[in-house]
Amino acid sequence: MIYIFSYENASSERVANREALATQLPDAEIYIGGENTCQNFVNILKACKGDELLLIEDDVRLCNHFSEELDEALFEYGNDVINFHYNFPFSTVTKEYPVSKYAYNQCVYIPSRVVSRLIAPCEAFIKRYPYFVQKKDYSTQIKFGLIKSGEISFVAHEPKLVKHLGFTSAIGNHPVVTRNFIDDL
Repeated sequence: MIYIFSYENASSERVANREALATQLPDAEIYIGGENTCQNFVNILKACKGDELLLIEDDVRLCNHFSEELDEALFEYGNDVINFHYNFPFSTVTKEYPVSKYAYNQCVYIPSRVVSRLIAPCEAFIKRYPYFVQKKDYSTQIKFGLIKSGEISFVAHEPKLVKHLGFTSAIGNHPVVTRNFIDDL
């Protein structure tokens, strides 16, 4: 299942971009959540329980031929959590990293075997870590959920299949840069 993740009070540029993404991905569901980003993520997990999840934020551009590139990545790494925007430590080849290094959620694939195992730890995260919830940091929530669910690694796909568009971050004033975007190579 593909979800385009957006917010009720999204800026006009985000709204326009999520509509463009929905046109490019006609099978995608648009999830428009409230202020609690961490709860929004749990809601999406619950909606996908038993299915795989490709979560795309509303502030990215998809690469040309995204569907074909995605199919190739899933053929090779589809049993793993795949982050299509992981920028650290500046690798130029697809690598496996320990989940303790997980960061960035612009586009992440979670296989069905992991989706349902993330629900309970991600709900617990909301109660246990109000600081991160207030910061809308569901990247840390995903990392916590992956660790608690027993996942030991994730795949950082290179080159990147999405490019961050430089909109204001939903989790604060953080610049997000895309390195090694496939269409820029």
